[in-house]
Amino acid sequence: MKIKKIIASIIFAALITGNLFLLNANAQDGAMDPTEESVYEEFESAEEPAEEFADAEIGPDIEHGRRLFSSQCASCHGINRALIGPKMYGSEDNWENRDDLYRWVRNSQELIREGHPYAVQIFEEWNRSVMPAFPLLSNDDIDAIFAYVEHEATYVPDDVALDIDLIGVPADDAFTTTFLIVLVIVLIFTSLILYRITIVLDRLAKEKEGEPIPVPVPFYKSKKLAVTIGLVVIIFLGYNVVDGAINLGRQQGYAPTQPIKFSHALHAGVHQIDCQYCHGGAAKGKHANIPDVSLCMNCHAAIKEGPEYGETEIAKLIEYWETGTPIKWVRIHNLPDHVYFNHAQHVNVAGLDCQSCHGPVEEMDVLYQHASLSMGWCIDCHRTYDADFQNNEYYEIYERYHQELKSGDRTRVTVEQIGGTDCQSCHY
Repeated sequence: MKIKKIIASIIFAALITGNLFLLNANAQDGAMDPTEESVYEEFESAEEPAEEFADAEIGPDIEHGRRLFSSQCASCHGINRALIGPKMYGSEDNWENRDDLYRWVRNSQELIREGHPYAVQIFEEWNRSVMPAFPLLSNDDIDAIFAYVEHEATYVPDDVALDIDLIGVPADDAFTTTFLIVLVIVLIFTSLILYRITIVLDRLAKEKEGEPIPVPVPFYKSKKLAVTIGLVVIIFLGYNVVDGAINLGRQQGYAPTQPIKFSHALHAGVHQIDCQYCHGGAAKGKHANIPDVSLCMNCHAAIKEGPEYGETEIAKLIEYWETGTPIKWVRIHNLPDHVYFNHAQHVNVAGLDCQSCHGPVEEMDVLYQHASLSMGWCIDCHRTYDADFQNNEYYEIYERYHQELKSGDRTRVTVEQIGGTDCQSCHY
């Protein structure tokens, strides 16, 4: 009978251990926040082949045109929609002589003074608005811009089946999670049944041996149950205290009400205005900077009605401009005073897109803090992100790494390996 008790105890212990293991695994899967960077990294890695194919199809000229369009044209011209000036798509076909188109882009006022019929016509149709001159743009630059416009206006992407849903979890993972939950419930009930069986077997064994049988204690009065519940409560409370302390001051998901309902989805998404057109400090120094009202008025001196709020929100902007009052925007991304972060370092040296830290800004009608911006989040990136050693003068001082990369002794250099996790790199 002792052997039976030992076997039953082993089975019971094994089941409990299995339950704890499955619960822990399930907790780790379920704890993944779909807004965290890890999910977006999986999505980006899933799309890498498609992006490489698209880049190969687009070619360097159109990519060059995209950059020029974003920096030089997007603030006044939409691809398929007129803004301050006419839409770009199809506009080149209105010029009988392409050389005149080149001259118009470089210095529109010169053509107007010469009395060029179509140049004068455009000038009058658009309320004599003066188009800035771009004397440094070559013919190839202008051709690249219009090639990009043509591509964007006519390109229809192939349907690509991605088994990833950024709002939830992949379909296969959802099934696996459900299966694990059901399995854990079944194992818990099995454990309780086996526990009851061991009690019955123990009582029968004592009856057969003639040993005194203790008075059964109701399950809800069991000391083991009380101890177990106490441990669970202590672990739960301890976890929440530690987790709450860690998250003090963090604002992931923070989306305050702003004095003007500004939509990044409209400006950066629909109109494809480059981030650095408004946040010009991102490539120049520590702060990305919030644009002055005067920069907004470059477009809104002519555009006085929006697609969603009509004239209401733009009227607020114009009032700020006319009264000379600065807009009191509510800051969203805040770091502790002892943390040093330099935008230019990440934009120029690392070559990161704004979305790497700020998330899909071009899809946000209301801007919110996408990532936790915690120390662990930053360190995880520095440990896994490869420093770009190719054609990057910033990293020329790391001669040994360059030699090892050239000889094949090293295949990658992470930010951590060049001091990216040293305390003094990010803390004053």
